[in-house]
Amino acid sequence: MASDQAIATIGVPTQTEIMIASKHLICLLLATVSVVGTSANGQDASKYTKRPLKAALCTTPPVIDGDLSDPAWQTASKATIFVDRTTSEAALEQTIALICFDSKYIYVAFDCHDSQPDAVSARETIRDSKYAGLQNGDSPNKEDNVTFSIDPNFTKKTGDLSVFSVNALGTPSASIAGGRGNKLEWKGQWISAAKRTPTGYSVEMRIPWEMLNYPSTSKPVEIGINFHRYQYRTKLESLWSNVTTHSFTDLEGVWQEVQVPQAKFKPKVSILPYFLGGISDSSLTGKVGADARMTVTPNLTAVATLNPDFGTVEGAVESISFSRSERFVPDRRPFFLEGENYFAPGTRFNDVGAYFYSDRIKTFDVGTKLYGKINPSDSIGFLSTATFGGRVDSVIRYKHDLSETSDVGCFFGQKSDVGDHNAVGLIDQHARFGPYAVESQFAKSWGDAPGGGAVVLSGFYQKGNNTSMLQYHSISSLFRPSDGYIPYFGYHGFLGFTDYNGTYKTGQFNTYDYGVYGVESDHQDGSRYKRGISSFANFVTKSDWLYSLQQDYNAEGGTIDSTVNLQATMGQSNRFRKFGLSLVSGRFQSQPATFIAPTASIRLFKKVDIAYSGSLFHFQGSTQQHILTTSFDLTPTRSFGGRLVAQDAKTNWYAYFRESGGKGTNIYVILGDPNAQKFKRTLQVKFVFSI
Repeated sequence: MASDQAIATIGVPTQTEIMIASKHLICLLLATVSVVGTSANGQDASKYTKRPLKAALCTTPPVIDGDLSDPAWQTASKATIFVDRTTSEAALEQTIALICFDSKYIYVAFDCHDSQPDAVSARETIRDSKYAGLQNGDSPNKEDNVTFSIDPNFTKKTGDLSVFSVNALGTPSASIAGGRGNKLEWKGQWISAAKRTPTGYSVEMRIPWEMLNYPSTSKPVEIGINFHRYQYRTKLESLWSNVTTHSFTDLEGVWQEVQVPQAKFKPKVSILPYFLGGISDSSLTGKVGADARMTVTPNLTAVATLNPDFGTVEGAVESISFSRSERFVPDRRPFFLEGENYFAPGTRFNDVGAYFYSDRIKTFDVGTKLYGKINPSDSIGFLSTATFGGRVDSVIRYKHDLSETSDVGCFFGQKSDVGDHNAVGLIDQHARFGPYAVESQFAKSWGDAPGGGAVVLSGFYQKGNNTSMLQYHSISSLFRPSDGYIPYFGYHGFLGFTDYNGTYKTGQFNTYDYGVYGVESDHQDGSRYKRGISSFANFVTKSDWLYSLQQDYNAEGGTIDSTVNLQATMGQSNRFRKFGLSLVSGRFQSQPATFIAPTASIRLFKKVDIAYSGSLFHFQGSTQQHILTTSFDLTPTRSFGGRLVAQDAKTNWYAYFRESGGKGTNIYVILGDPNAQKFKRTLQVKFVFSI
């Protein structure tokens, strides 16, 4: 018994706890199967999965102008019969995708049929905007667009997918596997075009092989691919190979007999030096530094930065809301975004935290990264930052793929500073068997302070329109990952949820999403810690209104949170004309509380974007926050604008002009400090060059 108590103190589950966790997992999965049974609407979701498509060589490259009359498309491979993602049936509005290749490029085309071609809608004109929103934690703007996804090493893993999307205006957006800097010299130059047709619209893409990580071989290979289309008028997504609503990438299509480029690989180095000059408090300031990137192999990338400048990077603003802990704020700094998927171990459904949270590293003098795939089954991420004569932070992540749907990995993170030495180690496992999956994490911290442990065991079920999960976790009060984000310590217990979502074929509503979430946790000494349950229901109408209702009840630390959240948003998928209001009312920590959050965004004159978000929190007093942002896009690479943040008695604003997103020199002019709490009288001019 004494031994079991000692183990529980550092966060490792006892044999009894593991038995209880296993019983809960089995009960949840069996209950879910009995309720759900088959996939959504009784359809066979496997009918259009893992679809093969033989490769076709392109002898005469097509002109990328949106016109599909080029001879190249007559001999290209053709992907037909797109499937409605939510019903697993052939889509009512069909699409034809075409693909061919040569030694330099991959050429992709879409012919999108629409019974109401005049209703085709697209508004975005800024390159890469679709995926920039996801990085910043925002909802992406939805409009008529198509997407080509490619998995060159055919690992069938989400993290190895590169996606290329084009809207009906021809605006391109790309997200490259592992993350890639926004500078075209690093991300790569690909082009696209779109054209309206009497039957809908058509799209063409030209993607250079050099943008992708692909196997080095002289033999023909198989490559994972898929083609997607989103139709704004019907709010429906269709795709060629049905990976289902759960995005099971092992069901992606197979591009067969592809001859990848045979030119001998040569490591490529690109350097982006910068100069930053300015005036602050009547004093001249100056700073120089450089970023460098090297493709070590076709699948392995090295990045380094010297004297990086983060002062001109607009950070995310921490919101005010109901919270008993520190809030997670997304990191927008390019160095940490580069290859970010290779560094952070995590569970598919995570309510514990992040073992590496780059925002903990506020500044440094020199940083290095190495990330990518050592071979098709093994990937690595290494990161180290250092302040001269002071702090050093390091992260190592290794992952091995056991199969298409399972992997194991390990993680090590360390912070070394004067009087503060801390390290954390972790092993994790992920495996899926059809609709069933299990995940586990075992972590231990050590350093100057006594160390502790963390355990996460998860089981979940995904099929049709249902996702259900049960998780056991134990976090020691002594567990301290210095560069991690773990909001709560010293507890163990269970959490679970079940969620249903889908679409309505008829009526005024378009989609629905509803579910229940519950948590039951105790302190490590066995005393009660937290009991809570939440339920929610979201509905989107065909006129693009979102209606949401959520009820939360949580008993923690002798106090109770009991709130109701009502939300209504007009134009929920259109960031260029969106207006919403959220109202939360009830009791927080057993005291009356109200939270009101209005939002609005609108585009004027097809060039000027204005967005507002407000937060008014009434709890033992009042606090409020107002954020106003503006942007005037002169061209796709040239714009000016600013942001104002007012929180209680503190107000900060800044204005900018930038020429960025293209090749060559980038120019930034910034009045004020984007991340200060109050306005600073500073003027900065930054030049980023390319070598």
